[in-house]
Amino acid sequence: MSHSAGRIIKHLIATRGPLTTKEITAQITEFPQLVSGRYLKTRVLRPMESQQALTKKVTRTGSEKPVWQWHLTDAESASKYKTLD
Repeated sequence: MSHSAGRIIKHLIATRGPLTTKEITAQITEFPQLVSGRYLKTRVLRPMESQQALTKKVTRTGSEKPVWQWHLTDAESASKYKTLD
């Protein structure tokens, strides 16, 4: 069964928690709909951010470099995306 790239991204974030772009890109081999890292950034993540389906938040821990992670905007909808059915 084929799913849209947006639905796959929401599923990954709902099941694995907030993810960085690199962590999402690492899943490309598992989901051919994601095509490539560049496609993922320009055609999937940025439009989802402008539609306010995702937000990008910075996480700072100690003296380490800040990490930007993607979060679902509506945390209540996370349960809806736990499965890819």
